[in-house]
Amino acid sequence: MSEMITSDGVFSREEAKLLSRLAELMIPAQNDMPSGADDLVFGPALEALETQAELVKKGLRALNQSSDTSVGESFLELSLADQLQQCETVLDPSFKAVFQTQVASSYYQDERVMAAIGIPPRAPFPEGYQIDETDWSVVEPVRARGAIFRNAPE
Repeated sequence: MSEMITSDGVFSREEAKLLSRLAELMIPAQNDMPSGADDLVFGPALEALETQAELVKKGLRALNQSSDTSVGESFLELSLADQLQQCETVLDPSFKAVFQTQVASSYYQDERVMAAIGIPPRAPFPEGYQIDETDWSVVEPVRARGAIFRNAPE
């Protein structure tokens, strides 16, 4: 997140830095793969998180308060093990769901990631992607169960 300008965004510089660290904890850099905190990955994720700013800010406050109270240090000053522990025990499941969805979505849209996992870095249409034939028998129990919904009134 070295070059990212956050002054125009919903999140303060400190909040963006904390979110960047969480993204790096979620997806660390490996071999030729960028981390979740890479500017090209994290920038779009941060923008997408703005739509859930209240939830995200609430999660960040909880994380910082817990770190200050339990360890006496800010979250960013904690060891890797303590940061992971705080994330596991403090962050609300709704925060985790929103955060993980946005970071993972941005990560897998990055051209470097797509190329590294063997998928052409392009839009799926109009060319499409080759998908292996699947075993449709796995859905037979669902079909056999029958409809479990009401038809909408006409």
